[in-house]
Amino acid sequence: MYIINRDSWHYKFNVAMQGERELEGRKDFCSYWRGFLLGIGCAIGILAFITGVGIITIVYPLIGLLALALHGTPLELISAIGLSIDVMILLSIGYGHLPKQGDKPPGLIKMKYLSWKNKFCPMVEFK
Repeated sequence: MYIINRDSWHYKFNVAMQGERELEGRKDFCSYWRGFLLGIGCAIGILAFITGVGIITIVYPLIGLLALALHGTPLELISAIGLSIDVMILLSIGYGHLPKQGDKPPGLIKMKYLSWKNKFCPMVEFK
């Protein structure tokens, strides 16, 4: 049995993306993991959309004017700016999450590796 702490970042992320009622219905680790990956995919899609809209509405006209003045193409510069904005957002989300010392159960990634290696999906319990 794998015990998931309700204060863990991945539990809070799953609740934010799927809702607590949907999450409580997941009784094995593999379905919890699939829901987590779906939430990550949705979050990346939302961040990419927001970044794209920001670049198109704010940055692209300014870079276009600069490129027109310098006879260049702004495509590479826009891609670099969009990527750097995504990286900054993702780093700011995870900033300040430090592991705690002491005896603790295996983390989410390690548990996924163990379940893949043993070809077994343990039951989950939320505490």
